[in-house]
Amino acid sequence: MVYASLLAGGKGVRMGQSVPKQYLMLDDKPIYIYTLERFLNNKNIDRILLVCAKSYVDYVSSEIVKYFGSSCNIDIIEGGETRIDSLINSINYVINHFTVHDDDILLTHDVVRPFVSDEIIDNNIEQAREYGVVTTVVPAIDTICESVDGLFVNNIPIRSQMFQIQSPQTFNLKKAIDVFPSLSQDEKKLITDASKPFFLNGDKVRLVLGSNDNFKITNQHDLAFANQYIKLKTKKK
Repeated sequence: MVYASLLAGGKGVRMGQSVPKQYLMLDDKPIYIYTLERFLNNKNIDRILLVCAKSYVDYVSSEIVKYFGSSCNIDIIEGGETRIDSLINSINYVINHFTVHDDDILLTHDVVRPFVSDEIIDNNIEQAREYGVVTTVVPAIDTICESVDGLFVNNIPIRSQMFQIQSPQTFNLKKAIDVFPSLSQDEKKLITDASKPFFLNGDKVRLVLGSNDNFKITNQHDLAFANQYIKLKTKKK
């Protein structure tokens, strides 16, 4: 089984809106609905676990029925305090409702990346079956500097060795069951990337090439760009 844990629990404060950014309209549908469509239409995804804040569970439940009907393979799960807590909630849901097999895969993706392609999803799953842990990346375009205090440069790494991490990030489920629950609450708050716990555990993390189209909608500029992106895609059809 391949489970897709789609994270929709963020507060989206940088958008400056009264509702989290994932629920804002993108063209004619909420952003997260676009992302759900991508995964519902992918033949390699068996079950979708949509993780959202407790206060939005009822709202999301009604929206899912509105757009996809009552028989779709989407389970709505209450999110946790951190990204890792939300993933642990997804894992526990699978453990409690399904039989876990050695070759089960857990894929996680930000719902505010609505333009992820089938190719990226499929490559994640394929590489996770072979390597156990994978993360989606794009090569860094700009030279990156490291600054501990935000005032002075501590390091300027070689640009050709730098990559920006996107999602999906995909893991062998049994490996995830071993790694995520072992983290302390302080570690969960500091870790913003789902592949880092595996790296810290000594696992090799395989890179999967992402795409500039797979961008994250974080602020108003991103939302405006996403709307233009849809219009351009529609014209090309």
